[in-house]
Amino acid sequence: MKGIIGIILLLLVGCSSIEKKIEKDSKLDNNCYIERKLPVREISSGNIVPYFNLVNDTENGKKIDGCKEEKYVDFYKNTKIEGNGSNSGYWRWSVSFSDEDINRMLNKNLYNLKKNVRTSVYTLKNRRWVLENLQTNPIGTLKDIVIMRRGNSGIVMDLLIVGTKGSFVVVKEGNIRRVLNFSTGSLGKKKTISLKNRNGKILGNNMRMFPSGFFAIEKKGKNYNFYGGGFGHGVGMPQWTAYDLAKNKGYNYKDILMRYYNGAEIGKTSSINNFKNELRVGITNNSSLLHRNIKLLSSGTITLKGSSGKTKVSSKRTVEFEKSGNNTLAKVFGKTIMTSKAPIEISSNKDIQVLSIKRNIRAEKYPTYKGKFEVKIYGSSLLLINIVNIEDYLKKVVSSEMPISFGLEPLKAQAIAARTFAISGFLSKKYSKYGIHVDDTVSSQVYNNLDGASIVDKAVNETKGKILLYNNRPIETYFYSTSSGHSATPREVW
Repeated sequence: MKGIIGIILLLLVGCSSIEKKIEKDSKLDNNCYIERKLPVREISSGNIVPYFNLVNDTENGKKIDGCKEEKYVDFYKNTKIEGNGSNSGYWRWSVSFSDEDINRMLNKNLYNLKKNVRTSVYTLKNRRWVLENLQTNPIGTLKDIVIMRRGNSGIVMDLLIVGTKGSFVVVKEGNIRRVLNFSTGSLGKKKTISLKNRNGKILGNNMRMFPSGFFAIEKKGKNYNFYGGGFGHGVGMPQWTAYDLAKNKGYNYKDILMRYYNGAEIGKTSSINNFKNELRVGITNNSSLLHRNIKLLSSGTITLKGSSGKTKVSSKRTVEFEKSGNNTLAKVFGKTIMTSKAPIEISSNKDIQVLSIKRNIRAEKYPTYKGKFEVKIYGSSLLLINIVNIEDYLKKVVSSEMPISFGLEPLKAQAIAARTFAISGFLSKKYSKYGIHVDDTVSSQVYNNLDGASIVDKAVNETKGKILLYNNRPIETYFYSTSSGHSATPREVW
């Protein structure tokens, strides 16, 4: 009995020591412009989101502060630092660029970034930071890269790029990660640059997005060496840390959620006005919601309902949809079986396969969906909308967003986070012009990209209807892959 009590006390003390590393969001950033003798780029302080805090998952519990970059270099370069989530290969990583490679890469990336996101890059003009268009090869020859502003968490918020043609500041985490992408398009097809973990193992080559905004830069000779940690934006629940906490610290799904959405409480979807447990999910083709044609197949009978009435299609017959003027045509074996000015509703007594798209599912050649579909005209294209029960939707989200090997408790935490995220999408009206609540990409949540699993079904079923609330409203349940040891807050990132 004493042994059992001792184990319980040990677990309680362990959890308590971890919880002490949660710091309320107060100070926004470490502004280093004045120290680096440059005019300050003023920013809005943003709104504090009370359930997102600064969580320190490193074992030593220390947080770096201030503008001394050598401290950040030492921190990210130190491969012996451990913590919650250090089981991920992305816990610590490094990548090196020659002067020639980074010069080519940044000239191309900076120009493309500014062209696509006007507010992403500021130019220094007459001691003021201004928004202006850039010419091709805007940097010229690179002279330096300097971190000008970090969030309280340590995440990079402003990155200065100095060249012979001018000085530029790239702002916000996502833009900084884009300007540092080292894809073949940025470097050239014949060049291979590798991101490596702390053991020297290659994590990826020619990555189209820099792994995270938690990094430091060290210039050595003709090389720029980047040392960093984490993968993803850094806000909310880090999935590899959830796995580590459940496996090695005895955390259950509630412990995990309350650690990263501190102050939230578990509620029910039934509390959401006008929500009938059904989602309208925009299905994409090559990441676009717009389709030229759509092909559906079912092992059951398909029923089509449009402005001209109803018609049935026998099992195992492909139905193809295309736009003709202001009408949507449904065809079987090339013969038109329905012409409709209104959206066409497609249902079946069996699951429906979409033959006109590809996913990473191994069990079947084409992705299979529950619920029903709607095909409608949008501009010169078609939209494909899956109308599905939220619990069925989640079974194909959770398996696409988190490795099933992480186990039941992390998967249950992911299920609740994903269900809450979907409800937030339902309420936000972000995609209302398309007539959908969410899409099936990382813009919402990845849906039906990987095979399902019984453990995922169990995680969803055992948390059925559960969502996270703050002041009786669904919260924004951001999540990401791997922590650097410190979590960020929304106002540091977005």
